[in-house]
Amino acid sequence: METCARPHPLRLFLCRMQLCLALLLGPWRPGTAEEVILLDSKASQAELGWTALPSNGWEEISGVDEHDRPIRTYQVCNVLEPNQDNWLQTGWISRGRGQRIFVELQFTLRDCSSIPGAAGTCKETFNVYYLETEADLGRGRPRLGGSRPRKIDTIAADESFTQGDLGERKMKLNTEVREIGPLSRRGFHLAFQDVGACVALVSVRVYYKQCRATVRGLATFPATAAESAFSTLVEVAGTCVAHSEGEPGSPPRMHCGADGEWLVPVGRCSCSAGFQERGDICEACPPGFYKVSPRRPLCSPCPEHSRALENASTFCVCQDSYARSPTDPPSASCTSGPAAAAGTTYAQVTVSTGPGAPWEEDEIRRDRVEPQSVSLSWREPIPAGAPGANDTEYEIRYYEKGQSEQTYSMVKTGAPTVTVTNLKPATRYVFQIRAASPGPSWEAQSFNPSIEVQTLGEAASGSRDQSPAIVVTVVTISALLVLGSVMSVLAIWRRPCSYGKGGGDAHDEEELYFHFKVPTRRTFLDPQSCGDPLQAVHLFAKELDAKSVTLERSLGGGRFGELCCGCLQLPGRQELPVAVHTLRNSASDSQRLGFLAEALTLGQFDHSHIVRLEGVVTRGSTLMIVTEYMSHGALDGFLRRHEGQLVAGQLMGLLPGLASAMKYLSEMGYVHRGLAARHVLVSSDLVCKISGFGRGPRDRSEAVYTTMSGRSPALWAAPETLQFGHFSSASDVWSFGIIMWEVMAFGERPYWDMSGQDVIKAVEDGFRLPPPRNCPNPLHRLMLDCWQKDPGERPRFSQIHSILSKMVQDPEPPKCAPTTCPRPPTPLADRAFSTFPSFGSVGAWLEALDLCRYKDSFAAAGYGSLEAVAEMTAQDLVSLGISSAEHREALLSGISALQARVLQLQGQGVQVIIKTCL
Repeated sequence: METCARPHPLRLFLCRMQLCLALLLGPWRPGTAEEVILLDSKASQAELGWTALPSNGWEEISGVDEHDRPIRTYQVCNVLEPNQDNWLQTGWISRGRGQRIFVELQFTLRDCSSIPGAAGTCKETFNVYYLETEADLGRGRPRLGGSRPRKIDTIAADESFTQGDLGERKMKLNTEVREIGPLSRRGFHLAFQDVGACVALVSVRVYYKQCRATVRGLATFPATAAESAFSTLVEVAGTCVAHSEGEPGSPPRMHCGADGEWLVPVGRCSCSAGFQERGDICEACPPGFYKVSPRRPLCSPCPEHSRALENASTFCVCQDSYARSPTDPPSASCTSGPAAAAGTTYAQVTVSTGPGAPWEEDEIRRDRVEPQSVSLSWREPIPAGAPGANDTEYEIRYYEKGQSEQTYSMVKTGAPTVTVTNLKPATRYVFQIRAASPGPSWEAQSFNPSIEVQTLGEAASGSRDQSPAIVVTVVTISALLVLGSVMSVLAIWRRPCSYGKGGGDAHDEEELYFHFKVPTRRTFLDPQSCGDPLQAVHLFAKELDAKSVTLERSLGGGRFGELCCGCLQLPGRQELPVAVHTLRNSASDSQRLGFLAEALTLGQFDHSHIVRLEGVVTRGSTLMIVTEYMSHGALDGFLRRHEGQLVAGQLMGLLPGLASAMKYLSEMGYVHRGLAARHVLVSSDLVCKISGFGRGPRDRSEAVYTTMSGRSPALWAAPETLQFGHFSSASDVWSFGIIMWEVMAFGERPYWDMSGQDVIKAVEDGFRLPPPRNCPNPLHRLMLDCWQKDPGERPRFSQIHSILSKMVQDPEPPKCAPTTCPRPPTPLADRAFSTFPSFGSVGAWLEALDLCRYKDSFAAAGYGSLEAVAEMTAQDLVSLGISSAEHREALLSGISALQARVLQLQGQGVQVIIKTCL
């Protein structure tokens, strides 16, 4: 086929320039998922041979790409003739395993206003269709009747070219991607309809996405085609790699998302006995090492006087003349038998020791006193080396002087020294100490005489510890910070409200930043810093035509008016479902400003896990904020509706994205103040996004905003918020911990049916929520970190995001800094019975729950202690024959309360409050 065969001067000139200049731009490939190519017109060096109707419409053109490789393309430019209806049909495209198909088009299009005499006939759009078939329709005329093609979209150019662009050799290549599906037949044809445009179709690429074949958690997962955007996730079972095995009852599996990304890993494989993990494989233990069980992650060196001569050993054999007792574990050293001794006699002596006399007040040393901590030490009551010296434990009781002794805090230690933290500055405390060997004699011992210690004030501590060098350094840094702040204010004053996505001169902005040397990292702009919020909104949000927004149904009342579900139809775009927030006509001026501030706030954010702002309507009769539509609604309601349908791994998979969004907001200096599951929305493809931004002024991450009104609900609020009205990024961290609890508890109300005042008192007394059922221990320990009383001890969102991502990728506990990972939990069986002071027996506990009828069942099954009851699961209750779901729920709540008492003791920085009335 000859290039530009028709002699029309305009078409001859356009086709050559369009093709040659458009090919100067390289190909574009969206996305990171694996793409399975079904059609790529650039890959064909022969004629494409697509069917065109009529014959004087679409025309195939030859050319070369940027690598001088020949390619084929199509063009049409009958802009001077009216009533154009030119069709181009591709060959048959087999869909393979794809159900959701993507069509990528690259094209150039000429501006009609630059073509003389074409004002009434020229168009600047073309249409794309597809027709599903079981077989190739052949190369005859396009099938426009019968099984009619389905329209994909009307395509418009983001950039068109003019006659002047041709002269300056500036051609604009447009790239548009559309999706079709779900498909049910074996293949399909694409069809392009021209209605009078001057367009060159440079490239057509058709593909579907699939999740790549991968190895995760020592399990291999095959390449899996993504399904339709509106279907559920595809669950894929993994296969354990060689020399590994899955966990009983939890085979490895993942879910392939609609975008070709693996989501929500559940379960994993472990290397078998004799093998250890190295990357994505299991390698044999080398000689001299062994591994006895899949539960051990690594091979261990052979114990003393034993050896393993072969690879993949599961145990080590004793050397000659050495032996190991049959009852010894494989990790025990081998020993040689002792020589027989003649005429040996022995005697048995029993020695008992008392706890020693109480300390005098001057025998307790005040080693260090700080604003929030006190370090004490004392002499040991039993001399070192004497029998029982190493078994002595100490109990320290303390409370604020002047308060009732009926409420106090308790600390235990095995050494004659202790550091008590989380104290109040400039406060006098009373301390008492007693010692005893663990056992029944503990409660019989008395406390020593009380001693009093007053913590330092904040100012005293600072002045005492600061050396002149530190003072100079702090003053210097402070001066630099103040200077930087002044420069920033001047920059904003000279160019107000210019941090947005649009508006302003980019060159001027670069010069301004360079002149003042202000960091270019984007920060949140407080809506109150702009004089006219209506003008400022347009710097961050797109103004929409009111006619493009259609309201379909009401979703309920909002803060400023009605919240509706609707559709957004933009020219040349597919219809998009949206949520529309309207402002009531009777709104006051302050409500109107608050409404605009919400749009201005949301418009500054661009994150995949924050609700997206589509635009605003400010020039119509009704003010509107248009956001993406989240079909599953609020997260707490979604979880309650799907309780029992999601496993722990799937629930945990919802959290890293939210943590990423909060990391993004905190880095911008934005404080949310209202984090809760009800302010997290869930999309149709189960993506969670932060919402609820219409709550007034916000602050920088480290600046604290103080107010005594409009406090956050007590169930989600940090202690400093409840007491002083302080909001900061650290208080958002506390609230995020509550969100994690809500997710793992399927949207259950935090603190159950406790009133707000009861919650405030319980939190102040040190109570923290117990782990929900099936909540992994590492995740609950992260929650406890978020609930540290001292805001400075809580992890940052960057740390939270890193830890959660690690948990989702690897079910093993993450390795992280001590400040964000408390000590491993102590097994319940190792706790003293005094952990449960509220009840004297299992029978008393059942009486408190009004379920005495099950006393015999618990006793017959061997649950004779509260420690054993605290380890029971829902399945254990079913095994006891408890058929009533209501009774099982009440028992599980009681078990959670027992576990909570243990977690209070083991949580870092969380003191246990024991009331004598118990």
